[in-house]
Amino acid sequence: MIAIDLICEACGEPNPPGTQFCRNCNEFLAWDKASVEAQPATTTSTAPTVPGTPVATETVPTSQQQTVPIPAVDASAGDQGYVDQTYVDQTYVDQTYPDQTAVEQGYVDQGSTGPVYTELTCPTCGTVNPPTRRFCTHCGYSFVAAHGTDPYVDWGAWTPQAMAARDREAARAYRRSLPPLYRWRRVIIAVLVFALFIGFGALLRLGPVALAQDGWHRLTKQYETVSGVQVMVNPTTASAPDSNPQSLVDSSKQEWTMVWAPTGEATACGAAPGTGTLIFTFPATRVRQVIIWPGLDADNPQRDLQQQPQVIGIGFPDGSCHPAKLEPKAEPQKISVDSGAPVTQLRLGIASTTAATPEMKPLISLTEVTIRSYPE
Repeated sequence: MIAIDLICEACGEPNPPGTQFCRNCNEFLAWDKASVEAQPATTTSTAPTVPGTPVATETVPTSQQQTVPIPAVDASAGDQGYVDQTYVDQTYVDQTYPDQTAVEQGYVDQGSTGPVYTELTCPTCGTVNPPTRRFCTHCGYSFVAAHGTDPYVDWGAWTPQAMAARDREAARAYRRSLPPLYRWRRVIIAVLVFALFIGFGALLRLGPVALAQDGWHRLTKQYETVSGVQVMVNPTTASAPDSNPQSLVDSSKQEWTMVWAPTGEATACGAAPGTGTLIFTFPATRVRQVIIWPGLDADNPQRDLQQQPQVIGIGFPDGSCHPAKLEPKAEPQKISVDSGAPVTQLRLGIASTTAATPEMKPLISLTEVTIRSYPE
């Protein structure tokens, strides 16, 4: 009997007789047409070959083909070489798998201790399939879907953990491939920032610890009130009668009042010409903030009868001066300053006031002044 291969129309793979689905691409082979269509003028016979030798084909003309009679089988004589028709014709040898009972050579290392795959029996039609098949050659049953694994694919290599590990290794390999300057740029930047940090601290006469504390207090805005402050006015005659400048730092509502009769406009930071300057003395402290309550207290009915301070100047012994503008309201107003180093003196002068009206008196007042620094 001559076996005729079933050629897959999708991929061209030859399949054994009786196969309904292509063993290569699982394409339906239309078995109802393969046996009834007219035979071609010539027939290609395929002879069994020894593994590793090329397959030789021979074309036999139709006129020379002979019909070989098949002898009848005596049922009483027992098994006369009966071929199981549910399996592939035993005279056919799949050239892809020289030994149908063994695992595909090259797929499993025979010298290894790894698992050896056995033949796959289709649970739907009972066809025995080679161990490397993904689909049944008879009915197309999917062994991959049934067992959840593919003998050709290592699914463990595609888990999130395995993929993350490969990504990390790829990132390390990429960094190792970069020039040294690129690999060390973060370290270089960190060293430069630290050097600038130390240099800035040295410029301000601060050590690394003090500089870190200074930055923290600046960020969190932590202050403490300077104690032991004494106040005087220069000249002493600038104060109004019965007005004591020390009342500015006694945490009371008792204000200090000065006669406001400037002889000109202030041309620099500080008090206007012809007016007095307040001088605050205290233990050595680096001043960070000054809080001023301008004018009379909010509950004082005479408040609207006086001009309100508008621009003031805060000076330190090194000659630096910091002008600040005040709002015409009774609430305390915070002015951020920095003496740069511990000082023992602060000067405060009023440079200008709000516009005067005819009913206003030539007086100007401050209710309270608070000097603050960062905690030590």
